[in-house]
Amino acid sequence: MCHLSAHAGNARIFYKGLFFLFLLPYLAAAKEQFSDPLHQAAEKGDAASQLKLADAFFFGRNRRINPALAAYWYRKAALQGNAQALHNLGACYEFGWGVKRSLTAAFDWYARAAAQGLERAVLRYAELLYAGVPDEDDGTNKLPGVPPDPEKALASLRRLKNSPAAWQTLAALLMRDKKNLSRNAAEIRTLLEKSVRIPAPDTESFLLLASCLEYGIGGVPDQKRAADLLEKAALKKHPEGLVRYGKVLEHGFGRRVDVENALKLYQQAVKAGSSRGMYELASHLKSGFYLPQDLADAFRLYQQAAEKGFVPAFAPLGDCYREGYGTERSVDRAFDCYMRGARAGDPLAQVRAGESYRDGKGVPSDPAGAVYWFQRASAAELPEGMRHFALALLTGYGIKKDQPAGVELLRRAAGMGDKEAEQLLLKWSY
Repeated sequence: MCHLSAHAGNARIFYKGLFFLFLLPYLAAAKEQFSDPLHQAAEKGDAASQLKLADAFFFGRNRRINPALAAYWYRKAALQGNAQALHNLGACYEFGWGVKRSLTAAFDWYARAAAQGLERAVLRYAELLYAGVPDEDDGTNKLPGVPPDPEKALASLRRLKNSPAAWQTLAALLMRDKKNLSRNAAEIRTLLEKSVRIPAPDTESFLLLASCLEYGIGGVPDQKRAADLLEKAALKKHPEGLVRYGKVLEHGFGRRVDVENALKLYQQAVKAGSSRGMYELASHLKSGFYLPQDLADAFRLYQQAAEKGFVPAFAPLGDCYREGYGTERSVDRAFDCYMRGARAGDPLAQVRAGESYRDGKGVPSDPAGAVYWFQRASAAELPEGMRHFALALLTGYGIKKDQPAGVELLRRAAGMGDKEAEQLLLKWSY
């Protein structure tokens, strides 16, 4: 009997010890919470402490990274009007860090921070307001978006008179407005020239000013200086800088042609995750002109670039599926790629979509559908699209016949170097 009693006593001690071990992490956490001055100050409502605690959970400073707790404490500080917390909570909503992603909520928090003059918030507020924020549906309610207001967005940036970041963002937004580019050209050039002259300028300013110099925006073209700026961006390992300087070396824009180093730059860009770098390297692997042809690798890179949303990659990826280059042939997948690119506005993909409708590959034959996409590509000034649309006008395929308009389109396409348009022009000009 005593033996049984002793055995039961040992069992109770064992289970008590096990229970204590189970509680130990929670007791330690509770002890840490009560002995943590920062947490105590945050709990008492100090906004600065709440912001600091949120940052600690976000970046893992003396705490485990916890996006949900970071967003929780950012909200606490934001509701007290802390500008930095307002901005950071906006970023949480924009990217879905610790909260459900919502661009409308992000815009609202950015706007509140921008109203206090926080530079970072003004920049993001302006960028979102310029393009507008679409309506959202959270499953139970429809959340109204924000209509585009370019003038208000630009005005908010212009008020930051001494901000290099605002100069750069303002120039970038003005460059988006293709219709008024000539009117805004002088302001764009001035803003970017100021941006690159400050100590430690942002690499994006190099890239934007290089574009101005390449195309003569706000002054005469200067390929040599554009190449200098792109080289600086490449030396900083900026993915776009690597690709664009590679293009400079490949084609000799302001530099001597150096294809070998151009290809090395494309490879570096691919390693840096550049979708444009993937596209450029894939094009060389597909052609086999400067590199040994490798259709499987070309297909893989086109696919990766398309998955990253690089719109020009959809047309060549579709070609790989259509012809079986480096992958199994599939006209259905080819058509899907063409349509994704066409809807995103890529003229070459629009031509390929039109060809698919014309030839009934991957989709039932549809003359009207073919002409629709040929016309879109023609309006984008792609010579191949102009040629296809011209033929439709000349033959009445899917559209009312209009020979004079068709001949004029052929003439324009031929003037832009389209050899097939030159041959067709000889036939249809008489």
